[in-house]
Amino acid sequence: KVLWFCMKEAMADESSRKNGLVWIVYLGGLNQTHASSLEFANRVMQLIFHCLPLRLCAVHECFQPGGWWFQKVFLPVIKWAMTRDGRMRRVVHGGETDEVLASLSRFGIRKEQLPQVLGGALHEDYAREWTEEQLLVKK
Repeated sequence: KVLWFCMKEAMADESSRKNGLVWIVYLGGLNQTHASSLEFANRVMQLIFHCLPLRLCAVHECFQPGGWWFQKVFLPVIKWAMTRDGRMRRVVHGGETDEVLASLSRFGIRKEQLPQVLGGALHEDYAREWTEEQLLVKK
């Protein structure tokens, strides 16, 4: 719900439509059981890249060091499932928290803009609270 609400708000914002969006996706906690949902994730990405009146400039995928399965199977499968457009906009950041933060900072993404799970300053309830505030304002 939060993702759809944010996309809807971005579609209503002229600056977002003109300049595009940047997504930061945290891939922590993924394992082999999530492989069955890859088809669904691929369909969602196709919908976002091709059907919404928004430009997705980049998708930054962040993960902590994991097992061989994640790096050798999951990430390549995601890349294979993406369109050429999606692959061109995909940036993968891996490693310990400090390494991920340093890598994101090279793209102008600061610690203050990131959730705590990525080593940032935003509380984990930030997105939910922000969405609730926006819904109240809209009423």
